[in-house]
Amino acid sequence: MAHSMATRSSALSSQFAGSAPGFVRGAAGVPDGAIGAGRRLDKSKAVRTDTRTTQLRESQRRHRQRKLNYIKSLEDRAKSADEAWRRVSELEAMCVTLQQELDEFRNPSSNHGSNIRHSQNHNNVSRVLDIDEACTMLCSIPAITNSSLVPQFFNLVQAQVDCNDVKLQRLFILRTLKVSSDILDLCGVVDRQKIYDIMMDFKKKNSSHEIYLNQMTTNFKFNPDDSASKSSLSSTLSPPSDLIIPEARADPANMDGIESLFRSSLKAIKSLQGASHLINDLCDVGRVMNRMKRYHSFRSLSKAVASEAMKKKRVRQDLYRSESEYKIMNAY
Repeated sequence: MAHSMATRSSALSSQFAGSAPGFVRGAAGVPDGAIGAGRRLDKSKAVRTDTRTTQLRESQRRHRQRKLNYIKSLEDRAKSADEAWRRVSELEAMCVTLQQELDEFRNPSSNHGSNIRHSQNHNNVSRVLDIDEACTMLCSIPAITNSSLVPQFFNLVQAQVDCNDVKLQRLFILRTLKVSSDILDLCGVVDRQKIYDIMMDFKKKNSSHEIYLNQMTTNFKFNPDDSASKSSLSSTLSPPSDLIIPEARADPANMDGIESLFRSSLKAIKSLQGASHLINDLCDVGRVMNRMKRYHSFRSLSKAVASEAMKKKRVRQDLYRSESEYKIMNAY
């Protein structure tokens, strides 16, 4: 009986093996279609797994690429920001330098500028500004276009600043007045008005220089505060007792009546005895300034004469007499 059951099972096995290719031997009672479906499920699952892995790798690759691009963009932005910061720093430094140069160029006491000459004189308080421009404008006037007096005038103006000797400075001042008077003699009324306008503009640009020269002329110590400087006489400056200026000195034989009267009246004042050099300088400057219509130095020298009279501590009648002669000077 056992032998017959084994023979039957082997026959069934051989029968099913020929008709169902997906039949798994030893799995009794399992249909052939169920076994094929399991194999197809395994294959589709493997395909899905491979696709998911490929997609994951691709997404990771894209993510890494995005990270690299982002990092590169950050590096580029950092580099451009660094370059921009350097440019800003350079521009700020350039602005500071330009502002300093502009301040020094505008400062009348500076030693810099295209139209400013350099000097080693430590007593200088200002530089003469716009000499070339003023010289060119004066030379454009037809009456003095080919005259050598214009360059000579500005050379004397510059020499006043470059000179350390007070007596030589006064000499340059008187020579400047003489040259300016000669320039005006060459011009008519219209040209004189043009010269006046040019020199007034030149004077405004060199106001500190003018104050300095006026104070040097009147024997006062320079002080930026003009009111404070007039309160004390300088002990370092001496009166121009030995100035000999043939161009500016007047010949007594050729003096007009008003000037001769004015000079003799001042010398007759007892308190002004010994100050004839101041009286002579006052009259010489007044004669030259009469044609220039610029009386500042003339009045300054007259104040120096009055200071000399007050220093003598003479009687008050002499001061009254000096005041009356000062009125004559204004009329002159």
